[in-house]
Amino acid sequence: MVDERGGRSSSLRRWQAGLLGPLAGQSFRHLWLSASTSAIGSAFVPVALAFAVLGIGGNATSLGLVLLAGTVAALHLFRLPECGPTGCRGAT
Repeated sequence: MVDERGGRSSSLRRWQAGLLGPLAGQSFRHLWLSASTSAIGSAFVPVALAFAVLGIGGNATSLGLVLLAGTVAALHLFRLPECGPTGCRGAT
């Protein structure tokens, strides 16, 4: 995929432009960057909780209870609607 001048071929440039095309828009680039930063930060929460709980003298059981409480709270926020024989009602 290298042309006679040692540069990249036009098909490779078109492929890269198509792949990175959405990032050319400033609004989408800001949205993607903020969503990525938020996802990375959310992934560090359990690690930070582990250091906090164990740092104040907690043991593995107390760490497990703290992580369980966070999981239960997150699951409660994203409940699915309940469907029964009379139809579906939204999660309230």
